Amino acid sequence: MASLLELQFHTSPEVIYCAQDAYSAGASGSPEGFPNSNFLKGAKWSPDGACCLTASEDHWLRVYDLPPDALTAPMHGASSSGAPVGDSWAPGLGVHEGETVYDYAWWPCMQASEPASCCFATTSRAHPVHLWDACTGQLRATYRAYDAVDEVTPAVSVAFSPDGMSVWAGYNRTIHAWDVGRPGRDYSTIVTHKKRQDGQPGLISCIAFSPDGGLMAAGAYSGVAALYDPRSLEMLLALSGHTGGITQVMFSKDGNFLYTGARRDRSIHCWDVRMSQDVVYSLRRDTPSTNQRIAFDIEPCGRHLATGGESGAVEVFDLRDGTLVSTHPVAEDTVNGCSFHPCLPLAAVASGQRRFPLDLDEADPLMIKARRSLHATPNADGLLRIDKAQLQIGTVLGTGGFAKVEKALWNGKWVAYKTPEAEDAQDIQDAWDVLAEEAQISAELPDHPHITPVLGCTLHECHPPRVHGIVMELLEGNSLAVAML
Repeated sequence: MASLLELQFHTSPEVIYCAQDAYSAGASGSPEGFPNSNFLKGAKWSPDGACCLTASEDHWLRVYDLPPDALTAPMHGASSSGAPVGDSWAPGLGVHEGETVYDYAWWPCMQASEPASCCFATTSRAHPVHLWDACTGQLRATYRAYDAVDEVTPAVSVAFSPDGMSVWAGYNRTIHAWDVGRPGRDYSTIVTHKKRQDGQPGLISCIAFSPDGGLMAAGAYSGVAALYDPRSLEMLLALSGHTGGITQVMFSKDGNFLYTGARRDRSIHCWDVRMSQDVVYSLRRDTPSTNQRIAFDIEPCGRHLATGGESGAVEVFDLRDGTLVSTHPVAEDTVNGCSFHPCLPLAAVASGQRRFPLDLDEADPLMIKARRSLHATPNADGLLRIDKAQLQIGTVLGTGGFAKVEKALWNGKWVAYKTPEAEDAQDIQDAWDVLAEEAQISAELPDHPHITPVLGCTLHECHPPRVHGIVMELLEGNSLAVAML
């Protein structure tokens, strides 16, 4: 531990190993599934530091073993921006979840010398919580939660208690907890919000425990964080102050302070959990517009916090007063994950974001105009304004991704009508923004082969008017989800 106290962040870190090929070509080696839009969703060292776990957009989780020569290996090449060049770190194990991975967590008592302890939990779209063997990649256990109609519902977040005895998962206005040794549907429940009562509304997007396990913190996409007693399952304190949905909560090493970060919000807030609901100070990071989870981490000695950002740099803050210590460019894209090794002077960094190539030249005036439109107030200029009263709404074709698509009759022909759908105000606002951007792109690129033709839009009655829904051609005989890719 003495060596950790001597860590200095005034000099630039050097790249030792880099992993790129597994993500650029997809886990199967074929670029057909995710040729341009695959990206990492963070990186987490195991509790004993023996390996590093990553998740990516291609629905795979990959385990990387720590090379034995990590501290003596020659430095890997890097570009002038600090981004690594080439590939020198291959995964030792891959686990395919089958759907979008929402969250993942190592079992806190893992020791590589005891294979039975090597496991991690995941949660993904349309699946229950899974417990995976980190040595073989086999599924060990399943923890299932059910909704009001007795259907399995997926969790948005997952975490273990510090003693490893229970696994906790966040859902819409609820948190469920299972005994790790008793998988199935036998769980305890915390209702985080009830109608006409104060609480923590929205999807529970992240969970963390204090080092001694006496407190549990949870963040929600509604922008509210809360503290709970994991023994009595009672809410102790609600914390409000973010402008976006909270994506991470983390306690300080002594358990006296809580740090919270949110999407589309530049601030990481520091809260003193012992005495106050007020923010002690805020750390300013480069996350003004992304909806990604931009992870931060506290070094093992507890003095510094490092976070990624949209600029491709890692920023390091002194937690004694919240001042910025240093900024290190490490990637050419958004840095969405940063994790300190638990006992060595090493850090794992993950980068990338979703991209939609349109097969147009970057210098094409039409492409430039489309990109600029994303930074303007969305009003779908160029699209026909359609009165919603003209639409005869029929059956629901599909839901998901903060949107609902319905079949509708308009001017004597069947069309598809897409509108936002979310539980709380913050999510519906984000859904409106995404829908408006989609309408803008469609207006600028009306004949592109990879974009479903948009016929017009309905407007929300506000000032200035905003896109409320978009009317698209109905592609009969095809999956709408596939047609929209």
